[in-house]
Amino acid sequence: MNGENVSNEPVKAKAYLIDPGPMKVLWMNGSASKGLKAAEGIQIENIGIEAAIPMAKFMGLSEAISEVYRTGVPQHIRSSMISSRKGNISTIVSIYRMPDDRILILMDVEWKGRRRGDLDIPSGYSKG
Repeated sequence: MNGENVSNEPVKAKAYLIDPGPMKVLWMNGSASKGLKAAEGIQIENIGIEAAIPMAKFMGLSEAISEVYRTGVPQHIRSSMISSRKGNISTIVSIYRMPDDRILILMDVEWKGRRRGDLDIPSGYSKG
């Protein structure tokens, strides 16, 4: 491995390993547990999916996890969270069934900026 590509900064993507029966989190990476560690009295091991991922219910993650567990077909969910004239912020979730039947969830946030020419310009105004 080339030393110039190594960084001490962890990835920002969140990763969760889920037991699909009781919908409990078995493991999460540092990015996922960061906010939970700051909250007092929360046990990170074996917490419910909705406690670990506050948007789980809104995004329908329990249903998606059940479907992935049943079929083995990965699912990918994109949810636009904030939209503005300059762009939008989306949460992207990928759900996979692992060989041991546990479920892997990968989450990331994406900023998609709009180009200046893509802005909606009211009539009577110029783009220049």
